[in-house]
Amino acid sequence: MTIALIDSRPLNREAITQILHKAGSLKIIPISRCSELLEKSLVLSEVEIVLLNIGSTAINDSEVVRNIALLNKVLPNTSVIVICDHEDSHVIGKALREGIRGYIPTTLTSQILIGALRLVQAGGTFIPPCALTELLSQQPIAPEAAKVEVMVPDFFGLTRRQ
Repeated sequence: MTIALIDSRPLNREAITQILHKAGSLKIIPISRCSELLEKSLVLSEVEIVLLNIGSTAINDSEVVRNIALLNKVLPNTSVIVICDHEDSHVIGKALREGIRGYIPTTLTSQILIGALRLVQAGGTFIPPCALTELLSQQPIAPEAAKVEVMVPDFFGLTRRQ
């Protein structure tokens, strides 16, 4: 799997690159800006996943929105995953609506990062558990959904005791 890692911070870029190299069978293209990736026309066709580390920048920041839109336009068959410091479910929902295939808070472990990459490579979408828990706790159960109809199986005319 070929991953383009976009991170403007050299120390973070180096650390994530080392983590991904330890996972094996991953080719990492570490770069500092989105535009730098788009200038590398020779490797664009190889890239399967773009890992965009935005740090503490908000997902609705105009530059982040522009970068995600540009990546989705120029690389329509490439999945974009965002790494971010924010864990708010509304922020994560916004990111998914922007067209990303994964959202990885920086509070998660490197093993989860690698698992998320493999999930997205297989066609899935990674949503952190914290976002699902928060969203589900905010959703009241509809009265119709709370009613459960129990089907009593027909035991060929036998009573429960028999």
